[in-house]
Amino acid sequence: MADYLGGKLHSPLGRIACAAAVLLFGALGASACGSSAVTPPGVPTNVEALMGGSLKASVTWIAPDSNGGGEIKKYLVQIASASGSGARGQECSTTPPERVECSVAGLVGGDTYTFEVQAENSAGRSRLSSPSNSLTIPACTSSSLFDAAVRKEGFNPGDASYKELK
Repeated sequence: MADYLGGKLHSPLGRIACAAAVLLFGALGASACGSSAVTPPGVPTNVEALMGGSLKASVTWIAPDSNGGGEIKKYLVQIASASGSGARGQECSTTPPERVECSVAGLVGGDTYTFEVQAENSAGRSRLSSPSNSLTIPACTSSSLFDAAVRKEGFNPGDASYKELK
């Protein structure tokens, strides 16, 4: 840029050109203008959800291609349920490697969930990722709870002594 000299902008036109470059090209535009302006990070990709235990999900994703020129401080997992009763967000503070994971607890048995992820740096949050696969949490019945408790005590559901307990 002609108006850029020695790390300082010397005209209003040069400052406008750099502002436009930052808006259009993010961190790359900022570096071309000699600025270290941080922009929100890119969008996380490949969001997947798996069962993570009783009434839990393990959500994984790949970190964004761009960190916006600043360190990604945390991720936010948005949780949506098919019944509409479980929409909420959960903060996942991690040191993000290339692929990151978050355990989401407090899900309701019998409901189906999808998850979306945002990355956050000092400039703000990314757009939401594409939704994960749908994950249905198995319904929990009193019979299955009883069976699990009895197994923990060493009984086998096929044993005669087990049937007497029931």
